[in-house]
Amino acid sequence: MGVQWIEGDGEDVIVADDTHFPVVVTTWMGAPTERAVRGYFVWLHELLARALREGTPLINVTDSGLAGLPSGDVRRLIAELTAKFEAAGADPHAVSAFVVVESAVMRGVLRALAWLHGGMKATQVATCQEALEAGLAVLAKARRPAPPTLVPSRWRRPARWSRSA
Repeated sequence: MGVQWIEGDGEDVIVADDTHFPVVVTTWMGAPTERAVRGYFVWLHELLARALREGTPLINVTDSGLAGLPSGDVRRLIAELTAKFEAAGADPHAVSAFVVVESAVMRGVLRALAWLHGGMKATQVATCQEALEAGLAVLAKARRPAPPTLVPSRWRRPARWSRSA
């Protein structure tokens, strides 16, 4: 599928990149709205189904460095859709999740999401490079090949997006 821009209802977008499947990276920009979150989970379910068919772990890297704070309703939606994702087969053997957290405020949001949905498991890291390297280690442990074009030190965050630009 490549790179998709999943637009929300406001000044939010999720850049979803599955170019290096089974390593996928999303960059969240702006305060996520329901539309973007629902679009993200549709995309993620498709990739989980592919990973399960191919017998490979899905490495899900979420870059929250440009994300704004989701509303309480959106936090509840994320917890609800995460539960459905897990029910569809996204257990810790099938999916390894890494969240890039650059601020204390976002750490608080992730704690709130974990509280809303106790099963939500993700490793917090400081950079996308760290997340990608950890994801490649998961693939190596599972004896799965690394995507040949993925070089963690060369990964760059997409440019900031604005609907008004």
